[in-house]
Amino acid sequence: MVSCLWRWPTAGVSVTLVVALLLPLLLLLLLLLLSARRPNHWRLLGVRHRRDHFPLGARSAAALLGSYPAALRREYAEVRAAGGVQAHLDAAGPAVTVSDLGLVHRVMTADFGSFSDRRPPAPRTTTLSNMMMNLPAEEWRPLRDTLTPAFSAARMRRAAPLLQDRARRLAAQALREGAAGGEQGIEVEALFQRYTLDCISAVSFGLETGAIEQPDSELVTRARDLVWRPAPWTVLLRTAASRLGLARWLPSATSRADEAIAFFAQLTLDTAARRRAAGAVRCEDALQLLMEHLSRAGEPLSDRQLAAQGAMLLLGGYGNTAAALAWSARCLAHHPAIQERLRRELQQHRNEGASDALELVSRLSYLDQVVREVLRMYPAATPQLARCATAPYRFPGGLSLPAHGSVYIPVLGIHHDPALYPEPDLFDPNRFAESERWGRPAAAWLPFGLGPRCCPGTRLALLELKLALVELLNNCQLELCLRSGSARPHFVPGAGVMREQGGTWLGVRAGP
Repeated sequence: MVSCLWRWPTAGVSVTLVVALLLPLLLLLLLLLLSARRPNHWRLLGVRHRRDHFPLGARSAAALLGSYPAALRREYAEVRAAGGVQAHLDAAGPAVTVSDLGLVHRVMTADFGSFSDRRPPAPRTTTLSNMMMNLPAEEWRPLRDTLTPAFSAARMRRAAPLLQDRARRLAAQALREGAAGGEQGIEVEALFQRYTLDCISAVSFGLETGAIEQPDSELVTRARDLVWRPAPWTVLLRTAASRLGLARWLPSATSRADEAIAFFAQLTLDTAARRRAAGAVRCEDALQLLMEHLSRAGEPLSDRQLAAQGAMLLLGGYGNTAAALAWSARCLAHHPAIQERLRRELQQHRNEGASDALELVSRLSYLDQVVREVLRMYPAATPQLARCATAPYRFPGGLSLPAHGSVYIPVLGIHHDPALYPEPDLFDPNRFAESERWGRPAAAWLPFGLGPRCCPGTRLALLELKLALVELLNNCQLELCLRSGSARPHFVPGAGVMREQGGTWLGVRAGP
């Protein structure tokens, strides 16, 4: 009798589980076979281009399943070797990556009219797709003009005392949690997320959330889902389907984040409704400006449009600033001499009698250098920027990008170019001393983008970040703990992610 070397598992493994494991692999294989029939724009034109790795275009699966920052740095080196502009494919079609700083500046500023969109045209069926940051230029510009006063220097001066109060509460809560955590330390990014949630809720919506002291509240739980990321293999599968026009047949890979966005969209509408019911009382914040916005035809925003912009303010002002604060605290814990120098600077200017929080922060030049260096090393909000050609565009050297083709700017690669920043993996705030900073091109530092479509909330993000660091330095000692990562961090796998694997764990004790 011939025995079979493999038998269908009958004990301990359900058929449902086996199907669940095999189905994505079979579907990915099918998509791979179909992809061979997809036309390659650059190959048809005889243009040299980066190799196409299905389903991620020029980016191999290693970029998604491994370290995203490492993949970006490899790609940047390849584009530089190709002369500063390199053709490739992305999920939508033909694209180029630009590393030459002169061309980066040109795309984002001088030739902005040719790259005024962020992404190719797509159906506007979700809250995310209706957010200002994703709108085409003709719809983006009026909204940008409406929101700009909410983040002006004058508005930040009025908001500074409110933000300072939350920064002080942050330092007090850090001490309480640090004492409870002991030698194991605390995961600081989660605490910083509650701080930024409290700040953006107060400044942009006039809401008192108490998020800093309430880690288990519904608001905090929902906000945490805003930065949730699906498993890399699900992103791989959806990207493959997208390249073949089949994405609409698959369930959403970001359901938790989608539900969180819907929650904050509804919160926006509920807050606006309460204001309208209150009548004469007028707030000076972003929500009020959106409520009073009129289109060129004299029409106010629809509920759907208003909800999308409110959710965008929370989405943009929550996770990215908290990540920057976590990287800042981590760098200071790993470099106690720099932490101590910051304290000396802070004490010096307190003794000189800075009149208010904003004046104090504006005087702290070394703090500004530290923040700029953190954002150079860890541009969590913008490790890569993208713009979309609104018409055919010809680059120097003859490469022509068709309308709706994308241009990618590898911010992380630029920030780690040894020609711009010698020993780029070394944390050195002196790179941004005034004498050093002004010798570099504007496009050498892009944590908030550049040009008309840069981040509108830059002033608010920097003020939140600096006030939090001032209060932490004034009241706390940031130290390494048993669960702290090594000096060179390991990143969570996944495209677009610049967060420390396992979380950012630090010790916090009373000081100095």
